[in-house]
Amino acid sequence: MNGTDKRTVYFLGTIRPSHFFYQFYYQFTIDLLLKESRLILAIEAFKNNPKLTFRYVVTIYNILPIILFARRDGRPVRRDIPANSRKLTDLEEKTII
Repeated sequence: MNGTDKRTVYFLGTIRPSHFFYQFYYQFTIDLLLKESRLILAIEAFKNNPKLTFRYVVTIYNILPIILFARRDGRPVRRDIPANSRKLTDLEEKTII
């Protein structure tokens, strides 16, 4: 390493660890958005064309069957459900914020 910072990673130039973290976080966020959009498209395709089989829709849109089952049945995403250990009511929470 010839006296350079040991935390520096050499990959097509110098990339600092913090830059790598932000790039990873950005890519992870994009992947989640793409996954969500594929899921919405799969539900729309399944609703619009009753001749499509469930397995075919899962294969085309590359999503997990259990997630498509849950969303099709109207189960909300976990991030939209309040925590079980929540102590404040909605009104109290809005008052604080």
